[in-house]
Amino acid sequence: MQNLQAARSHAERLFRVEELGNLGLAPTGRDEPSPAALALIKPAADTGIRFERTVAEQVAGDVDGYPYFIQKYGEALWDAADAANLHVVNAKLYAAAGSRIQDALDAEFFENRYLDAPRATS
Repeated sequence: MQNLQAARSHAERLFRVEELGNLGLAPTGRDEPSPAALALIKPAADTGIRFERTVAEQVAGDVDGYPYFIQKYGEALWDAADAANLHVVNAKLYAAAGSRIQDALDAEFFENRYLDAPRATS
């Protein structure tokens, strides 16, 4: 039994797992965005919809550089800009979409963790 527990599954041998941690919120250079904001700006650059740097920095700060949330906010904001036929994710769009993004996170991310959490015993 001990050997079985020590053996890695086939899937575990196929991938290397590395913990990323939160992306940095401080700019890396004089006129460079922070790594967290760049995670929003760079992927969108070739899509026809761009993120204003100030908005990207605000989103990054609001989610404390957490990669999963940056990805979810980026997707939701890109979709909102696309639906509104806008070419820029700006502060007005972020303010308008913020509560919808939070509601989606509550349903997709937090609710399952809340439901899976063990109940307290008296």
